[in-house]
Amino acid sequence: MKATLTDSPDPPCQPTTSASGDFVPALQLALQRRGVNSMVYNPGTSPPGCEAMLVYGATTDWDHRAFSDQWTAYLSAIDLTLMQRGRILVTARYETRGLNADRFASASQKVDALIGRTVVANAE
Repeated sequence: MKATLTDSPDPPCQPTTSASGDFVPALQLALQRRGVNSMVYNPGTSPPGCEAMLVYGATTDWDHRAFSDQWTAYLSAIDLTLMQRGRILVTARYETRGLNADRFASASQKVDALIGRTVVANAE
């Protein structure tokens, strides 16, 4: 008998998924909508003139949608830490727990809601 992904009791092993693959563009778009320009740098490589640094992390989990046997990746946690001159200004966390209806929402929806609670646009 040949097993397929849907026959497996464990989620498939994949290093990248669409759930996390669109996370950074969604984050940058949410910031841009609030008047915050951003650039992505590897750790320790940001230019000296950066006003602030947003450190982020995202966790992808796998589960089945209702009435489906296929595994689906979704963002289960997002961590954001805004720092300025080595000092933490604000932290924010999104976490899906249990059977939350929004766990399969897009990265854009999750990030936009999280940024909306942490960033206030400068209305000059």
